[in-house]
Amino acid sequence: RPVAGIRLEGVESFDEDRILSLLPFSRPAWYRLGTPHYTPDLLALGVDAIRAFYRREGFHEVTVRSRLESRDPVSGDRIVVEVLEGPRTLISAVDFRGESPLEEKKLREALVHEPGGPAPYLQTEYGRDVYALRAAHLSQGYLGCRILLTIREEPRARRLVFTIHPGPAYRIQEI
Repeated sequence: RPVAGIRLEGVESFDEDRILSLLPFSRPAWYRLGTPHYTPDLLALGVDAIRAFYRREGFHEVTVRSRLESRDPVSGDRIVVEVLEGPRTLISAVDFRGESPLEEKKLREALVHEPGGPAPYLQTEYGRDVYALRAAHLSQGYLGCRILLTIREEPRARRLVFTIHPGPAYRIQEI
C-alpha cells in the first residue's frame, strides 16, 4: 500500500528522525521519485524494531502500537506510530570481583555499558562487555580467563557485577 504520511506520537527521549529510520519503509518526501509503499507485515516489523530499540536504551516497559489514521487508495495511507516510553532503567554501578591482575581503570575502559548509561532489557546485550573484558585479559596472556556476569535488579536500575577468574598467565619464552 502507498504511504501518504507517518506521524509519531509520544516520542520524547529521542529524535523523531532516529525513530523513523527504524521503519523498513520511508515516509514521502518531495525529493524522492515515486511514493513509498508498505505492507502490514513491514509495519509490524517496524513496530518491533522501535520496541527493541527502546528496550536496548533502558525503556523496559515501552509500548509501541501502530494505527491507520486514514486510508486512501490513490494518495496512500496515513500511519500513526504511538510510543508510550514509560520509565527508564539505568545502570547504577559496575563492580568487579575476583582476582583480576588488570587495573580497575583498564577494566572500566573496556566496558561497553557504563554506570549512568541505559540498562538494556535483554541480558544478552551485556555479552559485549563480557567479551571485551575477556579480550583485555587474553591480550595479557590469561588464556583461560572466565568471567561471570551477575545482574542485580534495583528499582529502575541495574547493578552489574563481573566476577573474574583469570587463570594462569601464559608467556612465550622462546621462538
